[in-house]
Amino acid sequence: MKDIKGYEGLYSVTEDGRVLSHSRSWMAGRKLSTRTTNKEKFLTKSLTRSGYYTVGLTKKNKSRNRFLHRLFAQAFLPNPENKPCINHKNGIKLDNRIENLEWVTHTENTQHAFRTGLIKNSGENHALHKLNEKQVIAIRSEYKGKRKGIKQSEFAKRYNVSESCIQCVLNCRNWKYLL
Repeated sequence: MKDIKGYEGLYSVTEDGRVLSHSRSWMAGRKLSTRTTNKEKFLTKSLTRSGYYTVGLTKKNKSRNRFLHRLFAQAFLPNPENKPCINHKNGIKLDNRIENLEWVTHTENTQHAFRTGLIKNSGENHALHKLNEKQVIAIRSEYKGKRKGIKQSEFAKRYNVSESCIQCVLNCRNWKYLL
């Protein structure tokens, strides 16, 4: 068990992936006349919309949610190159075992996401797509079908894209998976 950096004496993280809140007491109430005590307990984790576990940590009456994978990595994984991100090696955001975590750069994290298919960068999932699958299929079939001889410039005007976009679709440089 190791103290959480910045919360020493208040919270610890265990090797099995839990966060322990240490017992403590303080004066509370309007005139600070009441002594309040918290017993030692393991914190309940919450799931964010982005799919990561967090826990709420409080210090000096200020609460902050912290990502569990970051807390575990900071406590148990050396970071000699001072890399800023933590990557889940198997791509499963909820698998916070120490052997599944590694320190990486932003670029390495993004490359891992593309390599493992966590981010899809083709077709309608591409950030810069201008056509959808139905349009690409229609363009290809019309260009090769009965109405041969339609110029690429006509497709470009009809679909409000550049001629080079149409050329990439017809030469299968884009939308390769629709072959």
